[in-house]
Amino acid sequence: MANDFSVTFATLKVKLHKIDPDIALLQTWQASGGPRDRMAAYALSFALLRVYNSFEDVMRAIAKTVDGSVLGDGAGWHQALVDQMSAEIPDTRPAILTGELLAQVESLKNFRHKANHDYGMSLDFDRIAGNVANALGAMDGFVASLERLQNFFAAADKLAGPSA
Repeated sequence: MANDFSVTFATLKVKLHKIDPDIALLQTWQASGGPRDRMAAYALSFALLRVYNSFEDVMRAIAKTVDGSVLGDGAGWHQALVDQMSAEIPDTRPAILTGELLAQVESLKNFRHKANHDYGMSLDFDRIAGNVANALGAMDGFVASLERLQNFFAAADKLAGPSA
């Protein structure tokens, strides 16, 4: 089983690490206590949107490849995807989003919605700073979840024994 998904894990890691420059920007801003002007707000918001979109790409790929389908469509598909990834599917995969990672992803999803639909974009730096911290924590959480998923398949492959 693990062999069937080796390409998938490589692809998921590539998708996740496409945002390394955005993560670096967020880390630099957070470490420096960065500027709190309009330009910084737009740059940080754009980086946060890219980070969340990358997380969504990874979740959709898991839903399609591992679960066999992406649940939900229409206006509520973003939440349906988060709900799908927060559920363990016995004998298929562990939950991808749990605890703190789930809370971080929910916050980023809500930020994405507000940033995409609030065209006046109120510049609430406390909210931005909170989501910078969420994005950085969620990146670590996603890497750990992918490793947990990969280990799940490796263990299942060992239990199944050699293929004929």
